[in-house]
Amino acid sequence: MANLPDSLLGELFYRSIPFPHKVFLVVRDKNKIELSRSDIKCDRKFQKRMDLYVANENTLAFQRVSNNDSIDQTVSQILNSLFL
Repeated sequence: MANLPDSLLGELFYRSIPFPHKVFLVVRDKNKIELSRSDIKCDRKFQKRMDLYVANENTLAFQRVSNNDSIDQTVSQILNSLFL
């Protein structure tokens, strides 16, 4: 399912979001996620899911938000995007 927007699942997801809308793709380094969620180390599909989101980021008009810094900076990025 490399082409999520053209799949049935992608179509259902996209239609479930009200218009106008903004969809955020909050990304964080895998190593930082593993520090708080040890189950990720055993999740064989984690990287595949992340790659799928990133591959379809532009097509689905996701707005990327980095979550590698403090929570304040992440929230600030989201708020700035919502109220610009």
